[in-house]
Amino acid sequence: MSFKVSSIDTLYEKIKSMVELSNVDEGVSVKIVTDTDSGIIKIYSQDTDIIKRASSALYELLELSYSTAEHHPYWEILYNATEILKTTLDKWDSDFSKNEIDDMSWRIDGMRTALHRVEPI
Repeated sequence: MSFKVSSIDTLYEKIKSMVELSNVDEGVSVKIVTDTDSGIIKIYSQDTDIIKRASSALYELLELSYSTAEHHPYWEILYNATEILKTTLDKWDSDFSKNEIDDMSWRIDGMRTALHRVEPI
């Protein structure tokens, strides 16, 4: 059985070599991670705040939730969950306002209703 190396694997190895050389030769502190099954390569400064990295990752979920058709049975769950996550990350270093708490509570109610709609009978 032969294992075929994908183009993302090849590209990852080339980029990884460049990043490692830059880290050593130029004293930069860059990290590279890959999810070859998904075809994703991420490059970021090791100094990047974890909250900023989480917010960046959440962006993909937000795009999915904004573009998913409302008739999809899971749309409301995804949409409300990502909006709650966005508010949480945005306010990570500060307190929630009363309006933000009310909005998140409303979204939780919406998720609960959507979950009941998809619950097996």
